[in-house]
Amino acid sequence: MKKAYLEIMENVVIVPAQCYKTRKKFGIRYERINENVWMATWAFPLIEASAKKEKLSVNSINGSFTFGSEYPGCPYCNSLCLFKCGCGIISCWDGETNPITCPSCNHTGNLEGDVTNIDTISDR
Repeated sequence: MKKAYLEIMENVVIVPAQCYKTRKKFGIRYERINENVWMATWAFPLIEASAKKEKLSVNSINGSFTFGSEYPGCPYCNSLCLFKCGCGIISCWDGETNPITCPSCNHTGNLEGDVTNIDTISDR
């Protein structure tokens, strides 16, 4: 039973993100669907004060990232698109605004390319 739990934990990760409209934090649940593909399946608000109390470890995942049909989008603005700033933060995006300003570091730039690496958090 312990082995099955560890396999699930290696194949399911939480990605911290930030709403580009409200600047509120949220989490995105990604599931590994094969060796190099991760699918977003759920998004939920993160309460920053509670998250700071948890002992979270940061990991990084590589590959390509997609959205499952059940992915609800950002819990604050319902955006279904994401971008990664040079500061490393993942944020929701309306899919049209370009250039865009990062809600975390306030850098403004044009969006280009694909995201192939993102940081995750876990409570392991």
